Amino acid sequence: MTINKYIITIDGPSYVGKSTIAEELAKLLDYIYVNTGHIYRAVSKISIDNGISDDEHDSIVSIAKKINIEFKYFNNSTRTIVNNIDLTESLHSQIIDSYTSKIATLNKLREIINEKIRSYAKRGDVIFEGRDLGTVIFPNAEWKFFITASLNIRARRMKKKLIEIDPNQD
Repeated sequence: MTINKYIITIDGPSYVGKSTIAEELAKLLDYIYVNTGHIYRAVSKISIDNGISDDEHDSIVSIAKKINIEFKYFNNSTRTIVNNIDLTESLHSQIIDSYTSKIATLNKLREIINEKIRSYAKRGDVIFEGRDLGTVIFPNAEWKFFITASLNIRARRMKKKLIEIDPNQD
């Protein structure tokens, strides 16, 4: 008996609903859900926690090489487990957003993270959500989706998320 292992990619810009769609689809299909942005965010968090500036590229790449990330479904949501610690909630802050946007363009970092993402696909039946998935990382994925939303909708979603993170914002 052959077991098919499928990859679904969901690409698009920030705040278009990729995560919501991917997580719900993963539940329906009983697939693993991987938020690839959380890998970059985890590297950022660990770097920040270790006092590494966003311009210390070699140190950031070293952290990316060593980091162990798992995506586990429990308590009705997918959790991001980094080096055996659930960091899901701590990966969303303005500091991590800013740091991540600065380091995500580093070619060496992208190569390492892309390889980690490809390695995760070997587990089979995975929905990957993020950027460059259907074009760069998995050009031969069985199903590839690109999600968009108007700038107005994206701005409202971003504001809502920022208020959830820090209710004292206006």
